[in-house]
Amino acid sequence: LAEGKAEVEAKFVAIIRKKRAKGLDASAIAKELELETAYVEKVMALIAEGPSVSDLQIAQMILGQ
Repeated sequence: LAEGKAEVEAKFVAIIRKKRAKGLDASAIAKELELETAYVEKVMALIAEGPSVSDLQIAQMILGQ
């Protein structure tokens, strides 16, 4: 069950990563994806800290917190 949650979370991370690369800010991404801005900001911060970290690894970090 935890692996499935991480895979779903990783899909959100991937989408956020793509939208960030297009220059969208956290607020715009959150609104477009109907997510909490704080969640998007957390994902974007983790992406910025380790750009080479995989989407799945970031998802696992989020779920582990």
